[in-house]
Amino acid sequence: MTSLTEDITPFAGTVDGEVLLDLIVAEINKYTILPSGAADALALWCFCTYCIDNFRIFPKLFICSPTKRCGKTTVLEVVASFSHRSLTASGISPAVIFRAIEQEQPTLLIDEADMHLKHASGDMTAILNSGHTRSLAYVLRCKPKTLEPEKFSTWAPMAIAAIGTIQSTVMDRSITIPLQRMMNSQKHSVTKLPCDLADQMVPVREKLLKWSRDNAGVCKANVVEPPGIGNDRAQDNWRPLFTVAALISHRWLAKCDTAYRLLEATKDSSDPHDMLLADIHAILQSNSDKHVTSEALIQALTASSDSMWTEYSSGKPITPRGLASLLKGFGIRPKAFRRGTNANNRGYEVADFDDAFKRYL
Repeated sequence: MTSLTEDITPFAGTVDGEVLLDLIVAEINKYTILPSGAADALALWCFCTYCIDNFRIFPKLFICSPTKRCGKTTVLEVVASFSHRSLTASGISPAVIFRAIEQEQPTLLIDEADMHLKHASGDMTAILNSGHTRSLAYVLRCKPKTLEPEKFSTWAPMAIAAIGTIQSTVMDRSITIPLQRMMNSQKHSVTKLPCDLADQMVPVREKLLKWSRDNAGVCKANVVEPPGIGNDRAQDNWRPLFTVAALISHRWLAKCDTAYRLLEATKDSSDPHDMLLADIHAILQSNSDKHVTSEALIQALTASSDSMWTEYSSGKPITPRGLASLLKGFGIRPKAFRRGTNANNRGYEVADFDDAFKRYL
C-alpha cells in the first residue's frame, strides 16, 4: 500500500523544546503577518500534533479570513512544514477522511473549505466533529460486498482554512486564527515562502518526533488545565497546548496563556442561536414589562440596517416563526397574553429567558 505521508526517523540526540518552539515561531513570523498570540498558538499546535495520543480531546485549527488574499494558504503551508505526517488537500470526501486517518493518522490540512465544507453533508460534519474526542473518534461503515460492519478511526489533527465561516460545531471545536489582508507597509517585513520549506524543516520535524516520544509519559501524567474564561469548550481545546507549554518552560506557559486569552477574546460565535440570545438580552435590558411581543422583538432586532436579522430569512427580515424556531431549543416558546384591553397579543414572557441567559451567555 502506498504511503500518503512521510516516514521520518526521530532525532538521535537530546531535544531542547524551548529552543525548538522559538525556532518554529521565528519561521512562522518570517513568512506571515498574524494577530497577536497567533504565531505562538500555531507553533504549540504543530508541536502537539506529535503528542495527540496523550490527550482525551484535541482541537482543530481553523484559519479564516473575511475575503481572499489574506494569507490562509501560506499559513497552511507553514503549518504543514512543522506538523506530524502532514497531508494537504483542497477537496476531500467523508470516505477519504476516515480511511486516510485509519491508515496513517496524518495531520489533515484542508484548504478552500468555504468551497466544499461550508455546505457539506451532515455526514461530513459528523465525521469532522467526531475527531474532537478520542473515545468517540470512530465511524462505522459496511463493507461493500459482505455488508459486515467495519470500524474506522477519525482521531487525527486537522487544520482547516476558509473564507468566512463553516459549520459552527466544527468552529467551536477549533482554535481559530483570524487573518486580515496585509497592508502595503507590511509587505517588506515578510519573506516569500520557498517552494521547499517542508524539505528544509525535516530536521525540525525529526526533533519534534523525538521530543514527543521522550515526553509521552510525563505529558499524559501532567495535563494542565487552562484558566477559566467562561467557555468550557475553549478550555478543552487549549488543554493540549497548555500541557506542552508547561512541560517546556515557564516562559512558554505564560506565552500560551497570553495567546489563549487574546485569540479567544476575538473569537466570534457564528451560531445564530447564541447570537439571538445575546441580542435579545441587550434588548430586554431596557424592557420593564413582564411580556414582549414577537413584533416588538423583531422590530428591535432589525432596527440596525447592518443587523444579520434584517436578511436572515432568505434576504428578508426574520419572521415570528423564525424567531420561535431559534428559541425553541432553549425551552422558550411564544404564548398569548393580555395587555390592556387587547387579549390577542402573542409573544414571550421575559422571565422565560432568564434560564437561557444564565446558561448560555
